[in-house]
Amino acid sequence: MVRALYGLLIVGLLAALGFTGRIVYKKMRHAMLMARAQKALEKKEYTQAAMTARWALDVQPGDVEAMRLIARVATEAGSRDAAKLQRAVAEWEPQDPENYLRWANTALRSGDLVNVRLALDGMRAAKLETAAYFDARARLADAEGHPENIEAAMAEAVRLEPQNPTYRLRHASMQTGSADLAIRDRALATIEELTEVPETRRAALRVLLHAAMLRRDGPKAVSVAERLRNGPDAKLEDQLVYLGIMRKASRWEFWWALGQLQVRLADQPGEITETIRWMVRNDLAPVAVDWGKRIPNEMRFKPPLAIAISEALTVARDWEGLRPYVRGGEWGELDFQRRALLAKVLRQSGDDAGSRGQWSSAVSLAGDRVVAYDTLMTLTRLWGWEAEQTALLWVIARGEAAPKPALAELLRRNLLIGRTQDLLAVFTRQLELDPTDTEAKNNVAYAALLLGTDRRRAETLALEVYRADPQNPGFAATYAFALHSAGKHAEGLKVVSTISADGLKVPATVLTRALLLAATGEREGALQDFATAEKGKLLPEEKALLTRARAKLAAP
Repeated sequence: MVRALYGLLIVGLLAALGFTGRIVYKKMRHAMLMARAQKALEKKEYTQAAMTARWALDVQPGDVEAMRLIARVATEAGSRDAAKLQRAVAEWEPQDPENYLRWANTALRSGDLVNVRLALDGMRAAKLETAAYFDARARLADAEGHPENIEAAMAEAVRLEPQNPTYRLRHASMQTGSADLAIRDRALATIEELTEVPETRRAALRVLLHAAMLRRDGPKAVSVAERLRNGPDAKLEDQLVYLGIMRKASRWEFWWALGQLQVRLADQPGEITETIRWMVRNDLAPVAVDWGKRIPNEMRFKPPLAIAISEALTVARDWEGLRPYVRGGEWGELDFQRRALLAKVLRQSGDDAGSRGQWSSAVSLAGDRVVAYDTLMTLTRLWGWEAEQTALLWVIARGEAAPKPALAELLRRNLLIGRTQDLLAVFTRQLELDPTDTEAKNNVAYAALLLGTDRRRAETLALEVYRADPQNPGFAATYAFALHSAGKHAEGLKVVSTISADGLKVPATVLTRALLLAATGEREGALQDFATAEKGKLLPEEKALLTRARAKLAAP
């Protein structure tokens, strides 16, 4: 009996130990996974960090720390789901104001104002209206374009945390534009006081500089810029702001300060690059080119410095000086730009075939990157390369990255020069992008009818859009023109007669009615409409139709 009881106790104890062991193991594994995820995040290995944090959540479902880490990874990685994940944390732990603030701040950074409002409304509902809440309200008002709400929100933030220098600075900054001079002077005094606080020194000086420039107070702007660039926390940006102020004030010290900066940056290619690009933006490209010649070869021919000097040489139109920078080497993701510049150098030297080859490679290397296309478009405009610019617009228009702006530009250009065949190509591509676009269908139909191309499809599209909206004057005119092209003049005249007087202000619509009137024997009305139509801008094919129809009316 005793032995049996003892056996049962042993079994129970082992079971208990097994259960406890599983709990301990899960806790240890959860802690290990969280540590790994944190380490991956610190290394910016976002995929690994997110995956490991999710494993930790699987081990311990509902763990708010794991959820918070997953949301943080998404936020730092710039994921579209970041705000959604921050929202899930706030809803899981609704009494922590920091959860709502992280949600709001994440949404603000991505411009998702709907989620910002949801987060802040959640804070208010939970009675968590802290100073940080009102600061976020102020930033939301700024993003929404409601400056009248910013100052009130910041005033409340300062009331709740009167010693917080960041809130005091934001509030005072809003008041510098006050029409009440007493309020403005107090705000400037507060900002001056905050220049002595390390946390806000640099930002406060920048506010004072902006205020001085708005008041056109040159001496004050120079003084503040001097303090800004000489501060212990000064950055290259502050040096460049100072140079800009000095140049605008036409102070002789500008050239001395620029020379001093060049000496200080002698062994810092990254900061030299930034400074040369600033010089190019400020109409100092020739000076930047001269500086580039004095930089050691081992630095100046390597990206990104080589790229910045190349940009300066391009603006200075020094094509021979540009040649050694672009004839060899690799610029990584910007190699498309090197090849484009080499294309220009080769064309300047008379090597048109080589130039075309390099330009083709540049366009190919741009891939589907919008920024790359913008760079190439800028270069074609700078060089006056109209043919390459048009071809590049078609590459963009036929791609997936940003076809609509390119199509809009092609439409503008081809309407201006009256190139109907290319207009049809534009309309066709618009219809490919959106097969439900009735305007595009109508335009395809009309352009095809003018050109006598694929007449059956054109007539089908014209009928389709007219049936969809018979009151639309453009649709009615195109359908009437289709009927005229098919020899159904009486039917076409019946359709065109429903168009309002405002609709008939379009030259092409008046021309359509004139053609139908002429075809049905109404000579006087046709001649009157022809005279009206030719006062407007017509495509070459429309002009040809008008000329033939008028000649036919004049024939005995």
